[in-house]
Amino acid sequence: MKKTKNKTKPTPILMLGILSLSIIGLCGCAEQGMQPKVVAPVLDTSCPSDGTTSGQVRYEDSLSVETAYGNPVCYFRALTQGQTRKTANTLQTDGSYSAAEDLPCTESGTKWQVECVSKQDAYTGVVSDEFVAVGSTAQVDVVGQAFDTLQFKVEDKVTGGQKYFDISGCGTTGTGWHAFTGAQCVAQNNAGTGTSLTLAADDYIWAWVYLKTNHTKHVFGEEGLNVWLLVDADTSSWQEPETKLNNGAMIINAKSELANDDKRKYNDNEYAYLLGQFNGRSQYIDFYLRTVEGVNPSTGVDPILEICSEGRYNSAKDKDTVKIGCWTDTSSQTQVTTTLRQYFKFDVS
Repeated sequence: MKKTKNKTKPTPILMLGILSLSIIGLCGCAEQGMQPKVVAPVLDTSCPSDGTTSGQVRYEDSLSVETAYGNPVCYFRALTQGQTRKTANTLQTDGSYSAAEDLPCTESGTKWQVECVSKQDAYTGVVSDEFVAVGSTAQVDVVGQAFDTLQFKVEDKVTGGQKYFDISGCGTTGTGWHAFTGAQCVAQNNAGTGTSLTLAADDYIWAWVYLKTNHTKHVFGEEGLNVWLLVDADTSSWQEPETKLNNGAMIINAKSELANDDKRKYNDNEYAYLLGQFNGRSQYIDFYLRTVEGVNPSTGVDPILEICSEGRYNSAKDKDTVKIGCWTDTSSQTQVTTTLRQYFKFDVS
């Protein structure tokens, strides 16, 4: 007769005890109110045998009606200590990713961020989310915008009746829209004849400066960065201007907030006002400038207005560093986002 081993069935009370011990074990100590331990997931940092991940970048223009891609210069910025910045290979405009750039891949994981600098008169700069170099390939998509320069016209609010100042120095003389050409444009009285604005003591200029990009589906100014109105108005002849945007609140002079290298460029400008990004829809600056009490402004003190947009650029002074500003930090400064200065003066006598 075959013998069988006795098997004890767990009673309900025993099962409850085992369950309680399991819960207490998970908590560490239920009586002390400790929380269950949460184990962080292990990051998959598997690396190819050569210890590198192929970094590739693609830049999409978010404003284009049809899917379109741009080709600014981009960098792989190292966020892990001990790693150095890498330059991405040339970006493509056909929708394909840039050629591979080797990024160090380690078991502990190396963190990176793509940083694209502004391309003059073409594309805005942009910064990607963080990512970890893992596996054979890391393909990063960034989204920016097509950049464009401005056109403008200036309405004389003193005369009224929708009279516009004559503009010279920027293409054809006239009162319509004028594209900034990099030369200093001139706003004058009397359309077609171009005479200076004759002002007496205690007189003033009141104008609406209309601005928009030369093309639709483009922007002047980068998301998250500043667009500035700089005013050069000699304090011996002019009081501080009153400035608004689109009939909004008065804008306060914020020259102290300019980037250091922009302060260097605009050292002779008395005032700097923060504006917003411009696009293909017209906006206007409400600009009021009165003479100093009892002073009759003379030739040589023409007030100058300039609009500049901050962008991202590769520093010439600080290694592997992208800076932000309207002008670069080189000794002979160049504009970051455009090759053309966006400025004009009121011709006063």
